[in-house]
Amino acid sequence: MRYRIATPSDLPTCQQLLDSSFRMSTAVRGGLIGLWTRLLTEHAMTFSIIEDPSRPHPDSIEAFGVSVFVTDTFAERCRTRPRPYLSALVYEEMLAGRSPVLSIPKICAGNTFGGLHLVVLHFGLREPDMTNERTRRALQCGSAAFYFFHAGYRFNALLNEVYGTQHKQY
Repeated sequence: MRYRIATPSDLPTCQQLLDSSFRMSTAVRGGLIGLWTRLLTEHAMTFSIIEDPSRPHPDSIEAFGVSVFVTDTFAERCRTRPRPYLSALVYEEMLAGRSPVLSIPKICAGNTFGGLHLVVLHFGLREPDMTNERTRRALQCGSAAFYFFHAGYRFNALLNEVYGTQHKQY
């Protein structure tokens, strides 16, 4: 297994790997690939792909992880007035023109001065069976990718929700 940054051609497969218990509005479901593409283009997110290079693309994708840095206001609201489906809330706000996702200059400023708030939007697995060797290898590689892609950032908070049995078991 290896990890890398996602490309637009990976996104449809990643959408299929979302846990079925993740609830999102019809608008978010219909616009998700567009939102991901926008964030990839703006470099405002970390979208990592865990893949088995011995398999052809897109079947090589075993897992993916998505995270974004968000505003202090959004993070504080999530901590003090939590709502389920945090990731869907980020997407809803983006669609409404009130994106809580920080731009690159704001990420740089936040990391330099006060620290950052990270929201883990997703971690999707092809095979949710935790006894499966491929799943275990994908999880190990996913952990390494998370540390690699987030090294050097000053975290104030890390916000994450667990969706479904696979994440609960993990």
